[in-house]
Amino acid sequence: MAYADPVLNDILQICQIVISVLAYIFNFALIAIVHRHARKEIGKYRILITFFALSDIYYNTVHFLVYPVPENYGNAFFMRGHGLFPDFLGVGLYMGAYGHEFPILIFHFVYRLYAVKNPENLRFFPIFIVVLVLATAASNALWFSIFHWFFHPDEESLRLLSSVFNGSIALPMLHASETASMHSQALYWVWQLAVRSHFEGNIKTGATFEGPRWRNLFGTVLMFASMIFTYVIIVYCCIRINNFLKRAFYAIFRCRFAERRDHSSASRS
Repeated sequence: MAYADPVLNDILQICQIVISVLAYIFNFALIAIVHRHARKEIGKYRILITFFALSDIYYNTVHFLVYPVPENYGNAFFMRGHGLFPDFLGVGLYMGAYGHEFPILIFHFVYRLYAVKNPENLRFFPIFIVVLVLATAASNALWFSIFHWFFHPDEESLRLLSSVFNGSIALPMLHASETASMHSQALYWVWQLAVRSHFEGNIKTGATFEGPRWRNLFGTVLMFASMIFTYVIIVYCCIRINNFLKRAFYAIFRCRFAERRDHSSASRS
């Protein structure tokens, strides 16, 4: 059980099973549709859709096995698996599965940009797929490494968060001191005042800022950088596609207008 409320645990476990089953059904149905009924209509794009669906099946499987529950209190973040694979390594595997989706999104939009603007470059599609697979594996390894190294519990974080894990502070989640090291932990900065006072919202009362914890901050920056990079590429591709389609529409409109004008002039003559 992850939460202190047993009813909430039951509801979330049912939701977890239902969502997992639906994810399998929809993804396998999507693969069947693109390969049986839409091969000519979407061409090679079906390979990208299949890769996306398979990656989502992998993510769904890891999420079900690990069942990660993130927690954030003040300047502290920690997460542990509460499923069949609850140890510290499970969280890293889950975050790797979460992070490998970003290159897939990027390559989907890059493919659309080339398909619309430079379709002649699609002859390099086999190379495109190889790069996609390598980028996906690299992103998986990056996110796994962030949580395995930069969010690894250490003596300082375990000491400062001891009041959380030993049950001294009432929280929605159940914790125990013996499971503290199984959590991915990020304590972003340290206050001289006891961490319990921080969680109770009294950090400004006699608290002294000692300094940041650079290892955790650097890991967080890496995560945000990869996400921001993904969204920047997606927005860039959308803008380029939109501008190209607008120019193409205006060019077609001018051609049709010129054809009708010439036709009208020929009819009058």
